[in-house]
Amino acid sequence: MRCGCTIRHWQQGQQLGSVLATQVLATIRRELFRTLLLQRIDFFDRHDSAELTSLISNELDSLRTLVFKCALMKRFGFHS
Repeated sequence: MRCGCTIRHWQQGQQLGSVLATQVLATIRRELFRTLLLQRIDFFDRHDSAELTSLISNELDSLRTLVFKCALMKRFGFHS
């Protein structure tokens, strides 16, 4: 029974991490979009749209992984 309980807790931790990561990333995306909308035209003249899209995508993927791992560590009591 102990193993089943541990697996269930792990699955719950993964779900919690996924929910937290989704919420945090949604907030960051909103702020990022708002910030991009407030940029002056010359900002977009200096930065290629493909470059910006790639940068945003890669950074958000990295943040998603970080938030997910932090949520799991907090859920299971691991501290650095």
